This record gives sequence, C-alpha cells and structure tokens, in this order.
Amino acid sequence: MKIHYQVDPTKTETELLISAPTEQQAESLVQRLQNITSPKTLSVTKDERDYFLPLADILFIETEAGHLVIHTAETSYQSSLRLYQLSDVLPDYFSQVSKSTIVNLMQLSATTRSISSCLISFYHTHKEIYASRRYYRILREKLVERRSLTNE
Repeated sequence: MKIHYQVDPTKTETELLISAPTEQQAESLVQRLQNITSPKTLSVTKDERDYFLPLADILFIETEAGHLVIHTAETSYQSSLRLYQLSDVLPDYFSQVSKSTIVNLMQLSATTRSISSCLISFYHTHKEIYASRRYYRILREKLVERRSLTNE
C-alpha cells in the first residue's frame, strides 16, 4: 500500500481519496476508516443519571413522544440528540430502517418480510421493531455487504 498526503491550508475539511484496484477493496478500506474515526460510546441518560453506553450494546434507537430512546437488550435510555444528528455520527453498522428508527446491524438476528413491512428481531431479547418498505432495500443491501465483509 502506498500513502501520499498533501497539506492545503485553503481546505476547511479533511478530504481522503482512495485509489484501489477493485471497488470491494476500496469499500472495505472506507469501512475500516469509518470504524476507527467513529465514536465508541454514546452519552445517554436514565433516571437522572448520565451513562456512556458502548455502541455495541445498542439494539436500536427510536424517537418516541418527541424524545430519542436508545434500546439495549436489558433496558432503554434517553438522549437529547435528534435522530438525524445521531445518524451522521454513528458507524456504518447502524442503518435507518424507518422514519423514526435506526438499528444496529450487528445485533440483528432475523428479519421477517411481509407485504407492508419487515419485522426485525435481535439476539438475546424479546424486543422487535418494524422496518418500513421505503428503507427495506437499503437494509437488505447493508446486510449483504456486512455478510460479504465478514466472509473475507
């Protein structure tokens, strides 16, 4: 692998260009870089206490009655962030599955497709959510991509 860099004081944001022989190699490198630069915990609140919740423990995040609720297998927490703010900083193994829900693909155990939606089940919990038809295709693509990356 060759690494080149250039300092440009006129730039306001860091830019990274990846040149690879195949698209799969480039996407794999992008995913690894995103995982390095993504936060590892999320600041949440429960019963007037602040916690730093590891992202790996999150099953899904949803908006409920105007609040952001973060679900784990055992309990749920709240956050003052908005869903769109969170979707911008979460690693690529999180995917939006409806207008009000983001799911952790690493915690997903099964999907059950119906005509109008898709039921999502998680490991080690009874909790389930629905993915809307609008987001189902993106969800399937990300699941196939994750499967191919874990088989490498």
